[in-house]
Amino acid sequence: MAHLSLEVRLGPPLIVAALYTLGFCRQMAVPSIARVIHRGGSGDIMRETRARNDLSLNFFGRFLRSGHSSQAGRAAIAELNAIHARFPLQDHESLYTLSGLAFEGPRLTRRLGVRVLSPEEERSNYLFWAGVGARMERILPVPPQAEFWQWTLDYERENYAYSDGGSAVVEALLDDFAARLPAPVRPVGRRLLISAMDDRLRSTHRLAKPPWSDRILALGTRAFVLSKAVLPDPPDRSWADRFSAPQRAANLGQASNRESTRSQHATPRLKREHRGARGQAG
Repeated sequence: MAHLSLEVRLGPPLIVAALYTLGFCRQMAVPSIARVIHRGGSGDIMRETRARNDLSLNFFGRFLRSGHSSQAGRAAIAELNAIHARFPLQDHESLYTLSGLAFEGPRLTRRLGVRVLSPEEERSNYLFWAGVGARMERILPVPPQAEFWQWTLDYERENYAYSDGGSAVVEALLDDFAARLPAPVRPVGRRLLISAMDDRLRSTHRLAKPPWSDRILALGTRAFVLSKAVLPDPPDRSWADRFSAPQRAANLGQASNRESTRSQHATPRLKREHRGARGQAG
């Protein structure tokens, strides 16, 4: 169901890129994650922003198209594990990253007062990404859905803080998203994406709220939902086909010798309570 709802029915490339960018900006509000990604300006996201973003989206598409338990899906997850193994990521940081994939879309649409996914589709989305998490390395066990959502909110409250590196990555992400649009509307696209951030995320990154874009964002989202109700679904498609892995994929994600040491960030109580319970998702 996750492939059909996320890739086929609701997966136009610009919407996928927008939600991915929004989720990535959330990660950059955690300074310990931002340090690993920014790496003093030498990180892939700063040097080859489009290639780094499309590689991640290609991975997600491969997971969704084949399923996390298939041979192809397991191989894609193993590739991603090999990339992550080069970096000083903490297990709670990896779990927070996964939470964006599970919750970012429904979180945004709830804030705008519309429903895009049915409750069954939201549940399927959570179960899919929980299954991916169960096959990831260096990640906390994925808790049941409601607990995972509360853990996410607690984690943000305890860990969000401004950092120069996080801000620099957010600017690169916003620029890359805008560059996917026709030149005349790029400034509008950037403002709409900033408007899609909640107040806490915007204030953490010290971004001003565009004065008029909330209304346009809500109207656009409602129009998209209406179009899905009256128009036929597109033929089968995958993010893996739209976002191609760059030719330099093997070189992306290599850690530099100057990367920061592992963070000793405090993490919410989930780390204590679920240690040793790997894979027992909802």
